[in-house]
Amino acid sequence: ARRAVQCSTPVSRCGRLVVISLVGRIGITALGPGGVLVTTRTALILAATAVAGTPIGVFANSTVSAEAFGTLLGVFVAIIAVLVRS
Repeated sequence: ARRAVQCSTPVSRCGRLVVISLVGRIGITALGPGGVLVTTRTALILAATAVAGTPIGVFANSTVSAEAFGTLLGVFVAIIAVLVRS
């Protein structure tokens, strides 16, 4: 029988450091010199959509089945691709 690994704390100190490091590296890559997000406007638009989209995604994920959520996610990605392309 498989036994689950249990931690004494919900989030270990090492796990937090890994997450902070990852977020910092993504931020430097995106906003640094020559990064993808060279304008503040673009960064603000992406941040606003993330803030709005995250609760919607959590609600949709908890409301619909996994297959339906995958379909919804695919539709949203396709819509974003069309918007970015045009």
